[in-house]
Amino acid sequence: MTANEHSAPKSMLYEGHPMKTAGRLALGVLAWAASIPLTGFLGIWLYQSVLFPPELAIFFVRLFAGMLILAAALIYWRCVPSAPDWGRRMIYLVGFALLLTGVGYLATYAGVALVVLLLWS
Repeated sequence: MTANEHSAPKSMLYEGHPMKTAGRLALGVLAWAASIPLTGFLGIWLYQSVLFPPELAIFFVRLFAGMLILAAALIYWRCVPSAPDWGRRMIYLVGFALLLTGVGYLATYAGVALVVLLLWS
């Protein structure tokens, strides 16, 4: 048997997937944005349900922030197309960072608004 006969079928390969780069980027950014309020709610739940010192709360905040940064780096690495020169690659990086910053602020404010609505009802 040859090496090609042992490989995965073409339908299972990522390169054969019909979703374009823009679609993967949009879904990745939406998932990243949805994780911001979810990690905030998880942090609030941990803080209210478990009695631990403030130093541990700061640790969890930094852990959640690190997970979001790691997820953003993975989205950038997987979804932003490569460029032939460094100038265009830096433009992609700055644009991606600005996109995530704007989406992050919107997701944060949406999470705060949701908490306020839940507390008032």
